[in-house]
Amino acid sequence: MISFSRFSFHALTCIVALGAGSAWGAQASIEQQVGLLQQQVRTLQAQLAALQAAVQVTPTGVTLQGPTVTIAGGVINMQAQNNVALRAGSNVAVQAGVDLSASAGRNTSVQAGANLALRGGAGTALQALGPLDLKGSTIMLNGGTKPLATVGSQVQVGSGSQTGQIVTGSPTILGN
Repeated sequence: MISFSRFSFHALTCIVALGAGSAWGAQASIEQQVGLLQQQVRTLQAQLAALQAAVQVTPTGVTLQGPTVTIAGGVINMQAQNNVALRAGSNVAVQAGVDLSASAGRNTSVQAGANLALRGGAGTALQALGPLDLKGSTIMLNGGTKPLATVGSQVQVGSGSQTGQIVTGSPTILGN
């Protein structure tokens, strides 16, 4: 036995399927629209929950988090009134399609826990307007392996056993 409410719903579905323009068809159309709107609301709620999990806004700041966070645009500017810190659990890569420039109002420090390599594809210039202090356990110029003499170093004079001393040198290259 079919109850009246089930029968009415079944009849209403048949009328809508046949495209009837009666009040039954209008009622079904509204119910269909409500169903679609409810589905859209559920989808938006899921998207909002995902957004809330990735973006956290507090009175002290904004946090973006996720397995991958991508910031893309034609021009990206980041500006802070105070400090900017960039930290990574492993590697950081910076790549520029053309030029890379870094400057500081006062001091710049680059530190590596192991090796530091600075390379230029063409020329490389290291310049200081004041003294340039180059330190290392061994300083090799162009891969050199022979010790360099400085003012005061002993030298062998001629083919004999006479020795002399270097008395002049470059006033701008100093060593120990």
